[in-house]
Amino acid sequence: MKRNNPLHSFLDIDPQTDQTPVIALVGAGGKTTILFSLAASMAAEWSGTVIICGTTRFTLGTPTPPIWSFTDVINIGTTSSLPSTIVVSNSIDPGYKGRFSPLDNRQIADLAQLSNVVAILVNADGSRMKPIKAPKSEEPVLPSLCTHIICMIGADALGLPITTEAVHRPDEIRCVLNSIGRSGLTQLDSKAISEVLVHTYGALAVRTHCKFSIVVHKADYQDAAEAIAQAITETSFFSKQKFPIVLSKKIDTEVVSSLW
Repeated sequence: MKRNNPLHSFLDIDPQTDQTPVIALVGAGGKTTILFSLAASMAAEWSGTVIICGTTRFTLGTPTPPIWSFTDVINIGTTSSLPSTIVVSNSIDPGYKGRFSPLDNRQIADLAQLSNVVAILVNADGSRMKPIKAPKSEEPVLPSLCTHIICMIGADALGLPITTEAVHRPDEIRCVLNSIGRSGLTQLDSKAISEVLVHTYGALAVRTHCKFSIVVHKADYQDAAEAIAQAITETSFFSKQKFPIVLSKKIDTEVVSSLW
C-alpha cells in the first residue's frame, strides 16, 4: 500500500485548466471528516481557492475555513482573490441542527466560473450519522458539473444488522442484495458492502461519466477495513470497473490515508 501522499493524489484529483473539478462526496461513515481534510490537502498544494459546499444540508468539519455567503463570493470573487479555502452557503449562519443550506446547480456552476476557484467539494448525500447507506432513486444530489464521485464507507459497518437502527436506507440495501441473490442476508459481510457500493454509487459514476473512488474510513478497525477493501477490489474486477480504493483514519485532528 502507498502511504503519506496527499489525499487528493490517491483519489486521482488533479488541478485542471479546462474544467474546474467539482467533487461530490457520497455514502456514509466519514463524509464531513474527509470533505474538510481533502480541502486542506488540496489548498496546501494548489494555488487558488478550494470551495466547500453542499447540495444537501451539511455540517462543518475541521479545520474550519471561513464561511461565506454565496452572494458575497460572487460579488467579491469576480474582482478580488478569495482565501485558499472557504465554506459557501446561502447564509453564513447555520440553520436547524447546526447545518448549512445547500446550493443549487446554477450557483455551483457560477462558482466554477470564478477564475480563482480551483476545486469545488460538495457534500451531496445524507446518511444520518450511520456508517453505511444505499441511495434512494433521487439520491445523491449530484451537481450537473460533477467530475468526481468519492464514495464513503465506515469500516465499522462490517457485521452490522440490516436494520433502521444500524444502517441508513436498509430497504435499498436489501434491494441491492436481492438483485445479486442474497435476499436472506441479515448482517453485512464484506461482500455485501462492496456489492452495495459498486452497484449503486459505482454504477452512478459510470452513467454520469464521473471519475469514481471509494474511501474506507475508520481504518483503525484494521481487519474490517482491509476485508472491505479486498471485497471491493474483487467486486470491481468482476464488474469491470477500475478505481482507487483508499483507507483512512483520524489520529487526533489529522487524517492519515493509504492507497489500497
